[in-house]
Amino acid sequence: MRVNNLKILPIMIKKTTVLLCLISFVFTSCEKNDDSKYNDYLVARPLIISKTEFKNGVDIIAPRPIEESGKIYAYKDYIFVNDKYRGVHVIDNSNPENPKKIAFIKIVGNVDISVKDDYLYADSITDLMVLNIVDINNISIVNRLENVLNSFKLFVWNRKYSLLCSYEVIFY
Repeated sequence: MRVNNLKILPIMIKKTTVLLCLISFVFTSCEKNDDSKYNDYLVARPLIISKTEFKNGVDIIAPRPIEESGKIYAYKDYIFVNDKYRGVHVIDNSNPENPKKIAFIKIVGNVDISVKDDYLYADSITDLMVLNIVDINNISIVNRLENVLNSFKLFVWNRKYSLLCSYEVIFY
């Protein structure tokens, strides 16, 4: 019996060695992706506007879809929804089950709004806009207080004075 065991032992050693080599080959041949070489970046690209465009950048236009809602303000039967850096949506909420968009007040760089005594106050980069909303179907600009807000600075861009009105985020 001992002679048979001696003959089987070398065969088992060979098979075990081959099996271990195959297993180690499988695990070492797998390619590892080294993701540390690559990074994902979020880049904020400035959106520039000329001073002329900025001064003429307030307008009351037809309703349009909300792109990025900001502050929401309820006053009387109306809702004012800030669309970040674009302006203010005016919504008639006299019938809460069926609100209706009335107008869009285009205000470049607008991020904040407030209403008091039938006047809508809205920032426009460095300026403060005052709009009369007594007749919601005939909104009018009452005043533009220039350079009262210092959240953005003027800077030189292509040898003209321009304003940073917003930014867009780009994913690389």
